[in-house]
Amino acid sequence: MDGPPTLRGEPRTIQTPHLRLAAKQWGRADGMPVLALHGWLDNANSFDRLAPLLPDVSLWALDLPGHGLSAHRPVGSLYGFLDLVAEVVAAVDAMPWTAFALLGHSLGGGIAPFIAAIRPAQVRRLVLLDALGPLSDSAEAAPERFARSLRFERQRSGRPRYFANPTEAAQRIADVAAPLRLDSAQLLVERGLIHEAAGYRWRSDPALRVPSRQRLTEPQVQAFLRRVECPTLLVHTTSGFTDARAQLPDRIDCVPNITAHVVPGGHHVHLDDAPRVADLVRPFLAENPPSSEPEPAPLA
Repeated sequence: MDGPPTLRGEPRTIQTPHLRLAAKQWGRADGMPVLALHGWLDNANSFDRLAPLLPDVSLWALDLPGHGLSAHRPVGSLYGFLDLVAEVVAAVDAMPWTAFALLGHSLGGGIAPFIAAIRPAQVRRLVLLDALGPLSDSAEAAPERFARSLRFERQRSGRPRYFANPTEAAQRIADVAAPLRLDSAQLLVERGLIHEAAGYRWRSDPALRVPSRQRLTEPQVQAFLRRVECPTLLVHTTSGFTDARAQLPDRIDCVPNITAHVVPGGHHVHLDDAPRVADLVRPFLAENPPSSEPEPAPLA
């Protein structure tokens, strides 16, 4: 079955002090800036179906560090959650935006509220897709988590996995991320693969697959969520990511100005059913949109 049409966006790059990050931009150049952040091991193509349905904003979908066409962190470095938050803040600081909105899916939905919490004067709208903050862990679990991460890093093979063709890779993603349509997985694969003599392999940094050495505790996550001041839209799904579902009611209670909707579908509902998600996101972003220009000073 053919998927809905996509308008592929214009290629962009953002140079931070540490990394060159790739992005795609849709919409009006003079529209409200919206920075879109994808999920773990996805890439900017995650928004290929949603972004064209938000034509009145200037949407920038970023390849997170180590993902898609963005640069990898130095050899030996890992991708801790707060490190990723810091890298995205560096990308924001490289842009001429005084105010903007954030749209985050999955991992991006963990990163986005943390940025909103520490940059409340800049982030005027927050849209979260099937995530409200990062995965958390208990303090008691920290020693074993650290040991497990070190074991994995020591034992992992440096040999990449190759696929015979992009369809094989897309089927793998569709199986792992089910329910996810094959044509949706093919969009992610298009930007996520590189072709070599031995076949097709993932372009993403293998270090992304090393388990986190440390996770924040749930009280730490909730402390950040309580600092979110901007209007927030949460779209979570009936068949989506379940790991943090037990904490979701308490997390929703932490965010002062949040509207939550449940929609039918899986974790990648913004790919599989973009019009349904756009019908919620579009009016939310249109309400008192933030300006990217400084507000004029009051008259004396």
